[in-house]
Amino acid sequence: MPKIEVLRQPEGKLGCRLSGNNTVSEVHTGSVAEAAGLRVGLLVTSINGKPTTREGAAVDALQQLISQSVFKITFDVTDEPPAAKSKEVGLRLLTNKEPAKEPKAK
Repeated sequence: MPKIEVLRQPEGKLGCRLSGNNTVSEVHTGSVAEAAGLRVGLLVTSINGKPTTREGAAVDALQQLISQSVFKITFDVTDEPPAAKSKEVGLRLLTNKEPAKEPKAK
């Protein structure tokens, strides 16, 4: 899994946005994120060694690091798409057959 190290600018800008599904959704032209190799569509699997497995984890981790004034941020990324959410679907099968008739008493 490739690691991309981004050194944040003194005013705090990285030049990228992450989405709720832990992918890079935007990279600003000329930014430190672009220079480091981040690109739209990459799945962020961890930030500074902290796994980003739950939905929104990458955004939360990045916000926490920025609030702590961390300037060296390492993204573990992959080209694989995020895992699809599973949904349970209930089905009810209907038939065109008439209900069974009870036999007549003799």
